[in-house]
Amino acid sequence: MRVLLAGVCMETGPDRELSAPERLAIRCMGQEASRGEPATGRATFRIRLGRRPLKVARRPGGPGPAEVSVSGELVQMHHRDFEADLDVAAGHGVLRRDRGTTFPVESTLRTALCCRLPLIGGVALHAAGIVVDGHGFVFYGPSGAGKSTLAGTSPHPVVSDELVAVAGDPFELRHTGFWGELGARGGAPLGAPLAALVELAKGPHLELTPIDPATAFRRLLGVVVLPPAPALWRPATAVVARLVATVPVLRLAWHPAALPWPALEAFIQTNHGHADGRRRLA
Repeated sequence: MRVLLAGVCMETGPDRELSAPERLAIRCMGQEASRGEPATGRATFRIRLGRRPLKVARRPGGPGPAEVSVSGELVQMHHRDFEADLDVAAGHGVLRRDRGTTFPVESTLRTALCCRLPLIGGVALHAAGIVVDGHGFVFYGPSGAGKSTLAGTSPHPVVSDELVAVAGDPFELRHTGFWGELGARGGAPLGAPLAALVELAKGPHLELTPIDPATAFRRLLGVVVLPPAPALWRPATAVVARLVATVPVLRLAWHPAALPWPALEAFIQTNHGHADGRRRLA
């Protein structure tokens, strides 16, 4: 089964090994890629499915996140319910899991996507993505800054309230297929041309101010979703450096009584003019 996530074709199979709940979970992530579409090159990741032998002892612990270890560009995931080996540079991996839940497939796809993106000129960010008048905005910040609150009250299409990707030249906001508190939303846009990255902060009144590239670079590194592997962080750092050099980074002080949409719409008009003829990804 093949699905497009953030512009990467994620292929999981063989099909006969997928349970019905796993198929549904993958289908809900994004745009299913047909067999007739090309799936070659760097923007492809293949995960071969298998079942864990009964003799393999189940790891102790609850259903929390998997333990991730890295050796070069080989990423290994260990969990009570599954094990995965991901060769990020080669673009393929193996998942051995129990078929009782969809968590092993979802977790492996998420990790594979986050690790693959820096090698093709993108990064995954722990952030909310919202499309305002055809332009993509990435909202990031510390816990409690209001990413999910902003996404939940948005009158504009939400790409995700948890994990988004930026990639391309020029940069685009892209849908990863993964959500946080809001849960998957039907009809979510696949993305849009990236207009700005916005650091959220609480404040007594609405204020939108620019952040200098050096400061933005340091802060954005803190929201990149990637295992601690130098072979992956080197290209990711280069992507973030190009990102802050080419895309505006802003600081938005706000509170729920002063929603930022008029200010962001004005920013679009000032920096991008009217939306006639704008390019959309979805």
